[in-house]
Amino acid sequence: MNRSARKVSLTALVALLFWICSLPVLAEIRPAFQVIGAFSLQKLDRGCYCLTDGLGRTLTLVPRGQEPPPGTPKDNIIRTPVKRVAVVSGQDVSIIHALGVVDTVVVVTGEPRDWSSIPYIKNGLQNGSVITGGEGMVLDYELFVKAKPELVLTWDEAMVPVFGELGIPVLITNTERARNLDTQMQFARFLGTIFDKTKQADAFIERVRAKIAEVKAITQKAVRKPKVMWVDIFPGRLLAEPGNSFHAEIVRVGGGQYLFDDIFGAS
Repeated sequence: MNRSARKVSLTALVALLFWICSLPVLAEIRPAFQVIGAFSLQKLDRGCYCLTDGLGRTLTLVPRGQEPPPGTPKDNIIRTPVKRVAVVSGQDVSIIHALGVVDTVVVVTGEPRDWSSIPYIKNGLQNGSVITGGEGMVLDYELFVKAKPELVLTWDEAMVPVFGELGIPVLITNTERARNLDTQMQFARFLGTIFDKTKQADAFIERVRAKIAEVKAITQKAVRKPKVMWVDIFPGRLLAEPGNSFHAEIVRVGGGQYLFDDIFGAS
C-alpha cells in the first residue's frame, strides 16, 4: 500500500471512530433472551415479550392497543404496562414498591398491621383502595375478582384455571427451588418488563448490590456469628426457609450462621 492509500485509510478510520463516538449512548442494552433463575424473558417483535413463569407456563406481554401474536391464548396475554395487579406474596409487593409502581396493587393478603413497612398498602387497606384477599395460605378468590385485576401474581397454582376462565392472566412466582439472592434481585427485571420499569429495575439491582458489598465489608470482620433461623408461622405449623433461599443468604451476608443451611428446596 502506497503512502497516499495509507493516508486515505487512516483518514477513513479516524472518521469512523468519530462517528461511532458521536452516536447516542444506549440507556440499556439487553439480550433478546434472559434467564432469571427458573424464569425466562424473550423479546419478540413490536415490543412484545414471551415469558416463562414458575410453573414453566408461557405468557405473552403485549403493549396496550396492539394485536397479540397470532395464536396466543387470551388468558395468556398480559397487557403492558399493567395498571391493576393482585399480589399474593409480600416479597413480590416489595419489588413492585421498589420499582415505583406500588399504586398498581389492588389486592394483597394480610391486614394493615402487616404492612407498616409499605405505607401505601397499609393506608389502602384502611381506606378501601386496596383489598385484602385473604390471610396466610387461605385465599378468597371472590375478593380477588371483585378488585378487577389485570394480572394476578401468586404461588397458588389453583388460581390459574379459575381466573383463566375469567380472562385474567395468572403468573406463578414460586418455583420448586427457592430463589437465591441473585435471582431475587434479578426478578426486579422480570417484573420491571411487565410494568415498563426496566430502568428502575436496573437502578434497584445496582443499589442492592452496592449495599450487599458494603455490609459484607463490615460483617466479614466479625468474630461471632449469631445463629439464625427464618420461618413463616401458620396456624398449626412452621415453614422454614431452606439454605438455598435468599433469606438464608441475607443471614450469611449479615454475618450470621443459618441453622437450616443443610436444607435444600422450595421457599
